[in-house]
Amino acid sequence: MALKKLFFLIIVLSFIIPLAYSFYFRIHPSVDARAYDNIAYNLASGRGYRESLDIPLEMDYSLVRVGPGYEFFLAGLYYIFGHRYWPVWIVQSLLQALAAVLTFLIAKEIFKKNWDPKIGLVAAAFVGFSPDLITISAMLLSETLAIFLVLLSVYLFFKYYSQKKLFLILALGAVFGFTALVRTPVFLLLIPFFIFLIKNKRWLHISLLVLTIFFIFLPWSLRNYKIYHKFIPTNAALGYNLVAGNHSGASGELEPYLPLSENFKKLGPIKTGEIAQKEALQFIFAHPLEFIKVTLYRISMYFSFARPTGFWPYLSGLNKIITLIVSSFYAFLLFTAGFIGISQIKKIEKEDRKKVLYFLSMLVLMPLGIIWIVVETRYRFLIYPFLAIFSGYACLCLRAGWLRIKSLSLLISSIFILNTIFDAARNFPRILERLLEIHF
Repeated sequence: MALKKLFFLIIVLSFIIPLAYSFYFRIHPSVDARAYDNIAYNLASGRGYRESLDIPLEMDYSLVRVGPGYEFFLAGLYYIFGHRYWPVWIVQSLLQALAAVLTFLIAKEIFKKNWDPKIGLVAAAFVGFSPDLITISAMLLSETLAIFLVLLSVYLFFKYYSQKKLFLILALGAVFGFTALVRTPVFLLLIPFFIFLIKNKRWLHISLLVLTIFFIFLPWSLRNYKIYHKFIPTNAALGYNLVAGNHSGASGELEPYLPLSENFKKLGPIKTGEIAQKEALQFIFAHPLEFIKVTLYRISMYFSFARPTGFWPYLSGLNKIITLIVSSFYAFLLFTAGFIGISQIKKIEKEDRKKVLYFLSMLVLMPLGIIWIVVETRYRFLIYPFLAIFSGYACLCLRAGWLRIKSLSLLISSIFILNTIFDAARNFPRILERLLEIHF
């Protein structure tokens, strides 16, 4: 009974804290959020999927934004409630709480034979109380919706793993289709889905999964073909991001790339994206060692807790400093505990271990979808719930026998600390510049 009350408290607070944060700061959309806001408002107003009304649709920048799933999500809220931000804050706070619920339920599915409610409670708390996820839920950015949909897809997969029912594969196809429309890199999750279905010779269910996803994508793909005369199932952002992270002198982060702006004005979004992708691939094949080097830098950045969320324009002074410190500490705890949990997989009973290995493959696919392109702090948020579940398992292992895994735990912690020192030293001038910009 006490554990049920604790679970209920975690979920309620996972809703209340992001909601209070959103209404306290009332963050006005800027940069990407402003673009999503404009597109969604035009959609809700019946003007179509476009960012600006001042230029022809085929020259509009909307198709090179991440989407279109999140923009349609916003448009639905604007259509119902008008062009107001408070409904978005409420719904995204609810999604944050539901993400914590799904994290608990997924942990319960994959650790059935080894189940201890404390695994799920720790995992749910890591998601629900994440300073990074609380911060992002207060903005008009796609991560909150994407995390919820990824978790729902993973949960449906593991329910199907156990029950193999037709309605579950149809539900998985529908949810996953919309998930991929929100964040394209999650397409990689189809790999473990298909491996399981093929191993179990579920040929009809494979066909139904593919068909369901196909029909989710069909209307948007037809719309794009009609306007741009190209097959574009999601968006045209790949070329832009690929060249931003892969050119001579690239840092691996998302930085302005001047030739893109010059080409865009003349050629429009689609042709510019194709040129950008071609330039990036030419660079990769002409300079493979430099590509490997910058990819290793991206991996370092992805797992560095010197990359806190907190350098947002709405934060200043003490608020910014507290956010940076809490975010860094959270990343250190999550990464360290998560990998300690991963290191203890061999102790899991065979029946559960198969499910855990599928889950681990999904975790690995989260960074694989972006580390060869470009890395920003918020791009790693999708891995958080996966690490949270392994963190819950790590806490159980540490409680059961700290002395047995003490050396391994210290080794894992040391690796992350050394990586962070390396990342901070390599980017010290930029970090110092950002810190000096903090005003009290």
